[in-house]
Amino acid sequence: MIPKNRSPYTLKELYSAFIEKPGFSEGRLEALFAEQFEFPYGLFFNYGRSALYALLCALGMKKQNIALPAYICSVVANAITLSGNKVRFVDNETDHFIVSADNLSSALDHSIKMVIHVPLLGYPVDRKGYETVVNRKSPKAFVLYDCAQGFDTRDKYGLQTSNADGVFYGLGEGKVISSIYGGILLLRDRNIYKQVKRFRDVEFKVPKRLKSIKRLIYGTGYWMAYRSPVMYLFDYLVNNTKILDNFKNVKSFQTLPKDAKERATHFQARLAMRQLQSYGKILNERRRIVSLYTKLFDKNGIDFFHTQDAIPTHFPILTNDRDMAIQSLRKYGICADYPFSHACSDLPGFKEHNGKFPKATDMAKKLITLPVWPGMSLKQINFIVNKIIKVRKVYANIFI
Repeated sequence: MIPKNRSPYTLKELYSAFIEKPGFSEGRLEALFAEQFEFPYGLFFNYGRSALYALLCALGMKKQNIALPAYICSVVANAITLSGNKVRFVDNETDHFIVSADNLSSALDHSIKMVIHVPLLGYPVDRKGYETVVNRKSPKAFVLYDCAQGFDTRDKYGLQTSNADGVFYGLGEGKVISSIYGGILLLRDRNIYKQVKRFRDVEFKVPKRLKSIKRLIYGTGYWMAYRSPVMYLFDYLVNNTKILDNFKNVKSFQTLPKDAKERATHFQARLAMRQLQSYGKILNERRRIVSLYTKLFDKNGIDFFHTQDAIPTHFPILTNDRDMAIQSLRKYGICADYPFSHACSDLPGFKEHNGKFPKATDMAKKLITLPVWPGMSLKQINFIVNKIIKVRKVYANIFI
C-alpha cells in the first residue's frame, strides 16, 4: 500500500523535541519562521484557524465582510464566522482550483475589510492581478495569505507573500512542516503584531504538561499509522468503521476545537524548529517527487496542472468521477484522496451560499490528489502512474 501521506519528521526528531533544550522555544521558532519567509514578526498557535480567529478578534473586526475562495478548507470560513464576521465567497475557474483576478474583482468593494488569498496545494495565484484589483476596489482591506498548503509558493517576482500584510501556515499533520497540531501567523506591521500577541497572551491559556505527553502519543501514532504494518489496520478502521471519524475529510460543523484557545506547547515548537532547520532539504525532496510525476505524466500523455513554480503538498489531477477514481486506485493499494469533500460554500453552515458557486461545487466533485511525501521512490511513483494508465483503459473518460 502507498499511503496518501506521511509525517515529515522522524521518530528521532519527535522524541528529541520532547526533551527540554535551551534555545528551543516558542519565541525562537517564531523568529526563525518569520526570517525564513521574509516577515518581521511571527506568532505560534495551536491551530492555523486559531491564528486567523485571533487576528480578526485582535483587530476588532465584527460583522465585517471577508473575501475568500469558495473552494477552501472549511475551518478558515468557520473561524471567520465564529469571530463574528461574514464570508464573501469567490468562485474559482472552470479548469483550475485557483481564483482568477477577474473573479476576485467581482467580489470586492469598499465593504471588504480583509481579503484572503490561497495558493492552494502550493500553486501560485495571480499575485499582480490580485494586487491590482484589491488596490482599486478594496484599498483598505487587510491582505492575508492562507499558505496552510502553500509553503514557499513563488512566482517570477519571488515569494508570493512579499507584499502581504500577513500570512498563516498550517503545521498540522500532512503539512510540509508539522508540529503535530499547530499554525503560525506572520505579520508585517509591528502594532498589529503587538495587538495579536496581547490578545493571544491574555485569551489563550497555557497548556498543562500533560498536553505535551498527549501530543507525543498522537505524533507517534500518526507516524506509525502510515507505515507498515500499522497502516493496514489504520486504513481499515478509517474506511470501514466510525472509530476514527476524526481522520475523515469532513468539516461541515461550525465550531473551534476544544483546545483552540490554548497555547501550543514548547514541545510542538521544538519539533517544528527541527524541521525548519532542514527546510531546504524538505523542499528539494518534494521538488524531486513532483518532477518525477511531471515527467511520467508528460511521457504518457496524462493531463495535469502545469506550472513551474508550484511545490504541491499533494499532486492534483482532475477526474470526471472523483469517488470512482479514488476507489479504482485503492484496488491497487494507492491511497489517493481529495482536498475537500465539498466546496465550503455548499456546507450546511453556509446555507445562504449553497449552490451559488457552481465552479467550486464542480471542482470538489472532480479534483483528487496523489501522494507526495518524503522518501517516495521512483518505483512507487512509476507504479502509481502505471495504474492510472490501467484505470484509464478500463474507464476511458475517468481522468480529464
